[in-house]
Amino acid sequence: MDNLSYLAGIIDGEGSISATPRRCGNSLWYQQTIRVHMSVGNITDLLKKEFGGNTYHYVRNGKHEYIWQVWNKQARALAKKLEPYLFLKHEQARLLYTMFDEKNKDKRAKMEQKLKYLHTIM
Repeated sequence: MDNLSYLAGIIDGEGSISATPRRCGNSLWYQQTIRVHMSVGNITDLLKKEFGGNTYHYVRNGKHEYIWQVWNKQARALAKKLEPYLFLKHEQARLLYTMFDEKNKDKRAKMEQKLKYLHTIM
């Protein structure tokens, strides 16, 4: 099995790619995240094994829930690696890894808004 294309499919279908603005004093930065939330733990364990990051398990209303996620530099590198394999979220992946290098605040804010919009419709 080709784990890279398989796991890209999991992220495409069950995952999210986002950049959340954060403030520290007068500075604005973006917490960039790739996240998968599932009811099957072995998939999140496989994501952690292949890509690093963190996994979480909890029970809510009697149902087991599993989360895997990576942030910032790790998320950008993974977005760039997975972009060719993503069908639904390829544009989100591209925005995630390119917005970090964008020095123009207005352009970066527009990229963040587009990423946020894509996040809400997928």
